[in-house]
Amino acid sequence: MLTSDARHGGPDGMGTGSSYAMALSNRSLNIAGYQEGLGSIVTTGTLNFSSLNQSASITHTYTLKAGDAFVNMDSRLTNLSSTALTNVRMWLGTGDDFIGEADANYKIKGNITAGAFVPLAGSNNASNALMVTETSSTTSGSAVLFYSTTAGVDTVHTSCCNFSNAINQDPRTVAVTSGQTDGSYAMFLRAADLAPGQSGGLSVYYAAAPVAQLNDAIVSVDNAAGNASKSVYVRLTPAAACMATCRSLTMRCTTRSVAAC
Repeated sequence: MLTSDARHGGPDGMGTGSSYAMALSNRSLNIAGYQEGLGSIVTTGTLNFSSLNQSASITHTYTLKAGDAFVNMDSRLTNLSSTALTNVRMWLGTGDDFIGEADANYKIKGNITAGAFVPLAGSNNASNALMVTETSSTTSGSAVLFYSTTAGVDTVHTSCCNFSNAINQDPRTVAVTSGQTDGSYAMFLRAADLAPGQSGGLSVYYAAAPVAQLNDAIVSVDNAAGNASKSVYVRLTPAAACMATCRSLTMRCTTRSVAAC
């Protein structure tokens, strides 16, 4: 699902004078690489920023390999206009973070560092990963790792049950931990300005497994991410865990007509 921020959204200090594409046109779905629960699905569409007389295409590629309990999601925005597309912001996440059997769970902002998930020391720090666990235990319950290797990303979590709740938060003021809450969360990227014909975006990895296996997933992701041009594949069990939890991911994209900080 692709929509756009109808308010201001994103961190403070990033400007006003927004232009939003409220509808996705020219939509297409390519399932040629998909076979009965695994493979790749590619969706495309066009965003029109009418007040700026600009447009962009958006392509989402979702990949799930046999035996893997994770989804790789790559989102690319291409400038179709004759002028630069500036102050582009992208959010990828969910409006309801239900996992396993828990509608209220624990969320922690952090980074993948040297093969381990390291919680942030303070909220005013960048975060490339979000860990969501069904319980506070390190040995029981389901867990999700929401992680991006794209430079400049940040994470946010807030209340349920609308994705707009997440995109209207400043990642640098959101608490590191949520406590046990029913919430929403997102990966945020202030993307590079795009010249005519230029593309940019983010790549996100969404892994789900019993919490006791999540450290193995983190090590695998970190090792594979050493080559940013290669897809990252994490092997976990059981594979059904991913299908049960990544049911409601949402993408939003906006562009601003003034420079961002």
